[in-house]
Amino acid sequence: MTRFSPTVRLLLLGLGLTMAACAASPAPRLVYKDATTLVQVQHDVHAESGNSHPARLSVPTIKQVLTGVRVQKRGDIVLSLVTGETEAVPAFSNAEIEDLAPRISQALATATPTELVGFYRRVSDSGLGLGVTSGGILVRDGLLYVVLANHRSRFSDAMREGLSYEVDPVRDPLLSLRSRAFKVSFVTDRAVAHPVKAWDYIDSGKLVVLEIQTLESLFQPTPASQR
Repeated sequence: MTRFSPTVRLLLLGLGLTMAACAASPAPRLVYKDATTLVQVQHDVHAESGNSHPARLSVPTIKQVLTGVRVQKRGDIVLSLVTGETEAVPAFSNAEIEDLAPRISQALATATPTELVGFYRRVSDSGLGLGVTSGGILVRDGLLYVVLANHRSRFSDAMREGLSYEVDPVRDPLLSLRSRAFKVSFVTDRAVAHPVKAWDYIDSGKLVVLEIQTLESLFQPTPASQR
C-alpha cells in the first residue's frame, strides 16, 4: 500500500475537494482573462451565513492592500532557530498590482453573498521558469479576507511533493500547490484584525484578515497629496 506524506495527503485532499466542488457548485463567472491573468467570481464553499457582497472597495484601496501583503518563506523549524527567519517580501510586483487591482475591485462589486473573488497570475523569469501567484479575496462584516494560495509557485511543486503530474490551479485559484511553503502577513499590523471570525482554509498561514475601516484611514490621501 502506497503511503503519502502529510503534505501530499493535504494536496490530494485539496484536489479532491476542488473536483467535488466543481461538480456541485455553480460555474465561476469570468471578470477578466488574458494570457497571464485571470480574475473571476466563484462559489465560496465556506460562505455559511453569507459574505458582505457586493462590496464597494475602490481601486486605490485594493492597490494599497496588494502593496501591503507580504510573504515569508517557511522552512525547517529547527534550522530556522539557528539561521533565523527569512525576510518578509512584497507578494506582488507593481505591474501585478496595476493589472489585478481594477479587476478585483470590479469583481467584488458584482459578487453575491455566496461568492468570493479568485485571482490567478502566471509569472515567468529566468530564475523561476514558469509559475503562478493565485488566491482569493472576500469581504465579511467589515473585514477583508486575503488568501494567497500560491506565490510564484511552480506547477511542478506538486510533483516534488509526491504527485506524478503537474497541477495548474487556474480552475480554482485557492488550490495550493505546496503547503507551508510560505506565510502571509501585512506591512502594518495596525490594519490586521485580532481576533477574527474563522474562515476555513486548508493553511491558515496563507490567510490575512484586514479591517477595512482602518485600512482606509491609514492610507487616506493627505490634502497635500491631493493637490
